[in-house]
Amino acid sequence: MNLEFSLLENVEIGQLAYSNGFENEPIQEAGSLVLSSSRYPVKLLIAKNLGDFSIESTSPAVNAELMRHFDASLMPIRTSRLEDLAEVINKAAAFAFALPNNALEAYQAELNKIIIETPTQTETLAMVKRRIGQQKYREAMMTYWGGRCAVTGVAIPEVLRASHAKPWAECETDAERLDVYNGFLLAAHLDALFDQFLISFDESGLIVISDQISADDCTKLGIQSDLKLRWITEQHKRYLVYHVNQLKQLLMFGNF
Repeated sequence: MNLEFSLLENVEIGQLAYSNGFENEPIQEAGSLVLSSSRYPVKLLIAKNLGDFSIESTSPAVNAELMRHFDASLMPIRTSRLEDLAEVINKAAAFAFALPNNALEAYQAELNKIIIETPTQTETLAMVKRRIGQQKYREAMMTYWGGRCAVTGVAIPEVLRASHAKPWAECETDAERLDVYNGFLLAAHLDALFDQFLISFDESGLIVISDQISADDCTKLGIQSDLKLRWITEQHKRYLVYHVNQLKQLLMFGNF
């Protein structure tokens, strides 16, 4: 049975919520404190139990990422301290902002501000759409990967690139182009190799290196056969299958 929050707990959780983007006033609903935001449709449900707090979101995708991040086998996530609850709220906000459809919605909202007056603007519109889309994609990827390279953990924003597994031009829809699972945040040298299908990653996240890269060049670039993605989800795998197949086809037909 859920317990009542004290006035102080309500204030402290409200402050934690606001500082992490859940700007709406928390409300009590069915024994839980509900955190919400106009930025994304995901809500957080926090309950007070005997000896701890529990927290989960209304999004299965966000819950799956929270379980992975906090090494939990089931929801809700439980924590005994408000300090730890703050970390869960922070990660939930990041995943809510980054996961599929949110970048797409931000992109479409930005496009809605552009008024097309004549057919001669078509080419310009395409360029603007690509720029806005890539900006929103990068923002989502920076948030999802915590501002660190998906492989090395490097945290220098200036050298990080939002790489696509299925290239922008090959995607059939904007939803694919802006899907946070369609690629990785990579350090610039890894991004260049990944973009040219000279490296990829298998379904366990282990690096796949093209035969077109010599052992000497691998050494100079710091490319080792045991390099691995910091994590990988089921949603990444369909895009990686596409990417690895492209690498293999280029090797088969010698298109380098």
